[in-house]
Amino acid sequence: MLRWKRSFVKANEGSNPFLSARMDKNPLIKDFLTYFNQNIQEMETFWKQKQQSNNYLETNQKYLIKIKETYYFCFRFKHKIIKISLKCKELYKSNLLKLEIIKRLKMNEQFSNMFNNNLTINTNISKDEDPQKVKEIEEKILNLLNEEKKQGNIKNIEFNSQNLIEKTISAGFEEFLIHQSEVENVGEKSIVKYKTSLKYILLFCDKDKKIDSFTKEFFKEIQNKIRQFPKRALQHQKYHNKKFNEIMKNFNNKDYERLSNQYINSLFISFFQYFDFFEYENYIVKNPVESRVLKSDTKHILNFENEEIELMLNNLDCSLSKDLFKIGLLTGMRISEIANMTKSNIDLEEKIITITESKTKSSQRVIPIHKRILRIIEFYYGNTKDEFLFGEDSVNKLTKLVNRRIKKVIDTKGKSFHSTRKNITMKMYQLQQNNKVQTNTIDRILGHKVKSLSFDIYNVPLCQERLSKSLDIQINSR
Repeated sequence: MLRWKRSFVKANEGSNPFLSARMDKNPLIKDFLTYFNQNIQEMETFWKQKQQSNNYLETNQKYLIKIKETYYFCFRFKHKIIKISLKCKELYKSNLLKLEIIKRLKMNEQFSNMFNNNLTINTNISKDEDPQKVKEIEEKILNLLNEEKKQGNIKNIEFNSQNLIEKTISAGFEEFLIHQSEVENVGEKSIVKYKTSLKYILLFCDKDKKIDSFTKEFFKEIQNKIRQFPKRALQHQKYHNKKFNEIMKNFNNKDYERLSNQYINSLFISFFQYFDFFEYENYIVKNPVESRVLKSDTKHILNFENEEIELMLNNLDCSLSKDLFKIGLLTGMRISEIANMTKSNIDLEEKIITITESKTKSSQRVIPIHKRILRIIEFYYGNTKDEFLFGEDSVNKLTKLVNRRIKKVIDTKGKSFHSTRKNITMKMYQLQQNNKVQTNTIDRILGHKVKSLSFDIYNVPLCQERLSKSLDIQINSR
């Protein structure tokens, strides 16, 4: 419609003699077109802002989740997730109900600072814009939206005319880390995770890129590209400060392991978190992070057969990898947990290992040292000058060492050091079915979340002794 009007106005400038003659005879048409020509820019802004309000109600899903075709109002309050069914299947109406709920919650002191304004229309003024013109347009838009309000389509309207604060991605990210650490009290592992996720964004842009220049198209594009990225490339010094295309040249026509879908999903969760912070701090108008949730590609772990265990113990050509295999087989410890074992984690008198650094909080546990690996633990305990039994930062080194040795003996897809945990799970399940160990023994030994806490750790030696017998394998110590 506006394009047609533009051509009509251009005709007024002399491109159509017939129209010019008509305008001379009819001053009213001439006055109208002159007025329209002067105000066309304002009209465009006016309709753009109207469309923005409609888009809010038709597309905005903040605080909304959909469960079985029905929308719920959902928010976090004091470490709890609160869900309120809106009993509505349409997003437009759900947004109206959401705005009404937010309005009422903001009247309560407990919730008053939790939510942004019900409907905010941003009219941020750039340096070359006339503030007076913007104010006039705001008034016109407000009048239009007040009509919508009278019809019940919008519950509350507020203008935010603050200018955006200009920040680079690196500067804004540093502020985000300080906020997460000092205000949200997140742990060091989460801080490391955020820093790693930023490295993936910097594969596609410079650290001085302005925050308000990021778009949803940028994130859609990089999600597809990240799926092709080599799994451990950023751990290599030679790839630091390199861009995506430059790194990928080294992997052309090569077979390499890519990032898992689960890991990519976690990256985009981190992206969303710090761009949500940027929106709150008025560095951007709207969080641009959008992505598809990629289907999990978790590998299926297989257990070792008894004959394979015998093969491993007889054919592993490295004493260290053989010792690691025995420890895994009779403790259920992850390779990372074994690699991070320190002398302070081991009590040789009580014959127990206390795991304090692990994958999850529930993984922190106490494991009695089985008599068949006691001499192995004592050997490394007495022969290392380091606090760590196998050397500091040895997780990657030990993982590669033991899995390569295992692959030489048994080259079966789905079988690795982690399979020893599957072996213990299966054997203990058999003992549990025969009422020889308590129900939550498996979870306690492996470091899974335990529903019941009525478990005595000194039951573990008994079940481990039964476990070693049920394996029907003689594991000799050093």
